Amino acid sequence: MRLAVHRISRPAPQASRREQLLKAAGLTAVSASAGAVTEYLLDPERGHSRRARLRDKTAHAAHEVNEGLEGLSRDLSNRGRGVAAGARYRVVGRMTDDAVLHDRVRAELGRQVSHPHAIQVEVDDRTVTLTGDVLAAEADQAIRAINRIPGVRDVETQWRVYDEPGDVPTLQGRARPGKPQSGLRQENWSPTARLLTAAGVIASWPLSSRLPATVRWTMRGAGSVLAARALTNQPLRHLARRPSPHPTAPHLA
Repeated sequence: MRLAVHRISRPAPQASRREQLLKAAGLTAVSASAGAVTEYLLDPERGHSRRARLRDKTAHAAHEVNEGLEGLSRDLSNRGRGVAAGARYRVVGRMTDDAVLHDRVRAELGRQVSHPHAIQVEVDDRTVTLTGDVLAAEADQAIRAINRIPGVRDVETQWRVYDEPGDVPTLQGRARPGKPQSGLRQENWSPTARLLTAAGVIASWPLSSRLPATVRWTMRGAGSVLAARALTNQPLRHLARRPSPHPTAPHLA
């Protein structure tokens, strides 16, 4: 007795009508765009000037990209040398004599307090002693900054701390200096910061696809703003500012 096995082949699943319509619409849009571009560039009257303008813009864009890549290369090279110099500084700095440490402490005080000349500095066997007058709002940050100087073993404070300048002669005069902004708070971003920001925005776009819709589009909107900031290298307040209309020249009769 033989058993007959019959294989029934199922027809391949056909694409849904919606997918077919979307595919047809996409092909139509691509064809229409290609036709419009061709007609725009091959126009008998203005096609030559349009093609020349397109060549100029393409050459300018290529030049801008080349300059951007060169700037990025220089920035990465400078940052690498800076990291290496910082590592050497931290190793060699611990063997620095007291005179050099004294100069470094004075320079750091100039960045941290508003009246550095009101503070006297003594360095003995890498131990820093601070005397004089200082404002309470600046005392702790100055101590932390001096402790971070390579080579400093300890910081001792014998200064007088005041909440307000009041009538203290050494605390009169100029106001507290503003600290220089660093990183992404600067108006002019470095090429490395722009590259990393753009790469982060591109990477976050597919990663946010599994998040809820509200969170996903909020992240993508913020990412688009950061991408525009990185590409244009313009502060956000400048990007959001509306261009002022050009004043019209008075008509002379």
